[in-house]
Amino acid sequence: KVLNGLGLRRLQQTVVLKDTPEIRGMINKVSHMVTVEE
Repeated sequence: KVLNGLGLRRLQQTVVLKDTPEIRGMINKVSHMVTVEE
């Protein structure tokens, strides 16, 4: 559910999101599955 909320649906997919506290919290929950670049 968190990955879908971040707009991630497939492997190797890239999304660009705004840096908000809500997005940061979602990324923290799935940090073992995603890579974050600034």
